[in-house]
Amino acid sequence: MRSEIFIGQINLILGMEKMNTLKSLSLVAATVVAMSCVSANASSLSSDNGKNTDGVVINLTNQDVTGGNLVASNVAKFNGATRPNGVVGNWLAGQPNNIGGTAVLDLVNLDKGIYGYSDVSFLWGTPDGYNTLIVTQANGAITNLFSSMFSLNGQGYVNLSETGSPIVKLAFQSSSPSFEAANFEGTVVPEPTSIALLALGLLGLTAIRRKASK
Repeated sequence: MRSEIFIGQINLILGMEKMNTLKSLSLVAATVVAMSCVSANASSLSSDNGKNTDGVVINLTNQDVTGGNLVASNVAKFNGATRPNGVVGNWLAGQPNNIGGTAVLDLVNLDKGIYGYSDVSFLWGTPDGYNTLIVTQANGAITNLFSSMFSLNGQGYVNLSETGSPIVKLAFQSSSPSFEAANFEGTVVPEPTSIALLALGLLGLTAIRRKASK
């Protein structure tokens, strides 16, 4: 009789541990979702001169750019636009025709687990008064930036940083065929789902280690 009570107590304890583990997993998942919701409702964007030295190189491909042109780095001019000096790889020319237009760079690549960037820097080739840089964040916030907001002498690096919602798209708008950008770098923001899975996985390993230690 006593042995049955003892076994019953053990089963009860194990059952409570399982319930606590499940509650902890649910709490982590709920926290991740809540963090995603907060990010979707609050964001801000800061911009300044300078280069992101800690970021990864963002390679420009035709799949990422719409409405503009990617120009090989060894091409000196394109539709009257002078390429930026010190260009690495291809550079983006924001003029799809001779009267100007808008080139859009998509910074989301779910195939590579990229949900956007927390900060992005690039070399602005010929900052003109008729250039507008349009920054879109994951929560839908849109910010218009102009060359007059930066201290650029002919060309220079611009750095964009977000707090609250990743940068997912850059649009280079120009009323004249002249808006050049190159040497993109940034800090990757992974998909929220991958963050949640990582958190759940770590918590699961912690629970297993606790049981093994007992």
